[in-house]
Amino acid sequence: GALKYNQDIRAWKVLVSSVTNMDRMFAFAVAYNKEMKDWVVSSVTSMESMFEGALKYNQDIRAWKVLVSSVTNMDRMFAFAVDYNKKMQDWVVSSVTTMESMFEGALKYNQ
Repeated sequence: GALKYNQDIRAWKVLVSSVTNMDRMFAFAVAYNKEMKDWVVSSVTSMESMFEGALKYNQDIRAWKVLVSSVTNMDRMFAFAVDYNKKMQDWVVSSVTTMESMFEGALKYNQ
């Protein structure tokens, strides 16, 4: 796995614009905690387990608020992302059909 992965990949912001599936992208990347707020995620339809087990992840991705409007699956997106505690109240989640266990084990999440 990518247990120690923590590289700066902000430059990917436009490169990911045609990606539709980000399932498990940073799953169990225990050390990962880099900025991604400028990523263009408007084509993504599934973010299942995207940050699951990314224990240190705690970046502000509020800017994704309208960009996530195509996402239908957020199952376990932040499950066991122990340090995650950022506001997401402006996210447009009207297309999401499943958020099962989205914050399970996200011990610090309190938004």
